[in-house]
Amino acid sequence: MVVRSDSSADTVKYTQLLAENALWESIYGPYGFDSLYVGNSTTIMYWPVNNTINFYAEGVVGMFGIVESIPYTLGYASLANIAAYGATFAALENKFGEIVAPSSSTIQPMMNLTSELTQPNKIMLSISVIEPNVNNAYPAAFMQYILYQSTRLATNCCVAQEFVGLVDFAFNSQNADLYATQNYLMPLTPQLKALVEKLFLENATCQNASGATVNAYDAYVQTVQPKATSPPAASPNY
Repeated sequence: MVVRSDSSADTVKYTQLLAENALWESIYGPYGFDSLYVGNSTTIMYWPVNNTINFYAEGVVGMFGIVESIPYTLGYASLANIAAYGATFAALENKFGEIVAPSSSTIQPMMNLTSELTQPNKIMLSISVIEPNVNNAYPAAFMQYILYQSTRLATNCCVAQEFVGLVDFAFNSQNADLYATQNYLMPLTPQLKALVEKLFLENATCQNASGATVNAYDAYVQTVQPKATSPPAASPNY
């Protein structure tokens, strides 16, 4: 078994899944970002000392480097990274005893169980669902979307307009969903798209040339959208 020695969201979600086992939960529990390390940032993360863990990897590159070079080793990573490195992945058994592989049909149904929809005022721009109470669902999913540098958007309306235009295209174009699926990224469900797009576009503001704070999407509609005859050229990476 290969595990990460550095701070990693993959480790957090992987151990959250392991913590569904009562024994693991009682002894170790899931790791959080505040408890990943013992000591300073150069210290190897604490993992149970046993014969299962044989290697510690630094970053995604280190993880795949070890897994690919040593036969019969297991590791963990995001599906997109697995596809990028040409690695193989295993189907997992969910709480109903079903053996399930990650796909749109096994992950999208549980997206709507996230607190983003059940608690609309708690928007984290991410999805994290472990062992959902849904048949034929993959047992663990952690997805992030709309990652951006708010400071840069707030002070540069040109950047903000291009960005919200890309978000608009990514959330409303069938081509964007196709691109995501082909690259092992997971399109959001229509319900989640509608909620997140509404909240994001309503709150995306920037300073215009006069120094006034304006809504970036309104500025995009007024200046960019009327001139555009096709979606933004950049591919959506979300």
